[in-house]
Amino acid sequence: MDVTCETMSQIATYKPLSIVLLLLLIISFFGIPMLIFLIKKIISNSLYHINTRIILITHCIFVIAHLINRILLHASDLYRFLIIYPNKNSGCDILLNSTNCLFYRLIFNYGIWFSGTTAPCIIIERFIATRYPTSYHKDRKIGVILTIVQFFGTVGILSMTYFGYVFDAGRYYCMTARPHRDMINSVPLITVNVLQISSFLGLFLLKKYNLSLKSSSSGGELTKRYQIEETLRSLRTLKLPIKTMFISQMIFTTITFYYQRYASEINQEFFFAFSEAIVLLPEYSIIFVFTFVKIENRINIDGITSLKQGMDIDPDTYFKQYKNHW
Repeated sequence: MDVTCETMSQIATYKPLSIVLLLLLIISFFGIPMLIFLIKKIISNSLYHINTRIILITHCIFVIAHLINRILLHASDLYRFLIIYPNKNSGCDILLNSTNCLFYRLIFNYGIWFSGTTAPCIIIERFIATRYPTSYHKDRKIGVILTIVQFFGTVGILSMTYFGYVFDAGRYYCMTARPHRDMINSVPLITVNVLQISSFLGLFLLKKYNLSLKSSSSGGELTKRYQIEETLRSLRTLKLPIKTMFISQMIFTTITFYYQRYASEINQEFFFAFSEAIVLLPEYSIIFVFTFVKIENRINIDGITSLKQGMDIDPDTYFKQYKNHW
């Protein structure tokens, strides 16, 4: 038997790969309606600034796109391995076309990198809100601008991921990650790691700064204090989801970086199975929804009361502010 055909046969009959694909397919299937539910919840919640909502909703949409692409890919691979291959004489009968693989996995990969750049956008948006507390409530453009920058930034990251993509005669499995890649292929991994670490630190610093503003502006303008409360609420709600994204992205980027260097020493069946398993977006989608809703519900119990107490100041303060405008 031809070496290529034999290798394809080994991959098709490798049970751990089929199990991983089936589990991820099931998780992705449940993740989609949960994210749709979260999108509706975010849209209807006016306590989040419109710019924050735009960023979060776009994030959910691209994670959903990733999950849909993942379901189609994994279902196709399982069909090849479990249905087509047993009825064929050779593994070469189920080889894939490299050109088709490029497009089959495009949305899949785009969703990975787009989701990895969401946390920095949220931190930047909340930083701008903190920087301009008295006028930011009127802004409706920052969310759109940040999303556009994120969109094209992700295109750039994805371009580096596909740099040096080889259009060979046949593929065992549709996957961009390959051993001995050029250094430029590692730039996306390093970039996302830096962005995730910066976002994690930014979350802490932004919360600390807004708490200090809150304590020092008890008699300040109503719009300014409301913006501070809105930022603190957003950061509190998104703290755990951002941590979840941080952990999942760090696991993915770190292991992928290592595997790109040493994958030639690992058998291909295990490499494909493990490479799929470390892309944690399906698991993240479910954890993200659960943590977001849980924390939001907890905040809703005491958030409105706390906000009213924070706004409850001596009416004479407003008269003084009114006089100052004359």
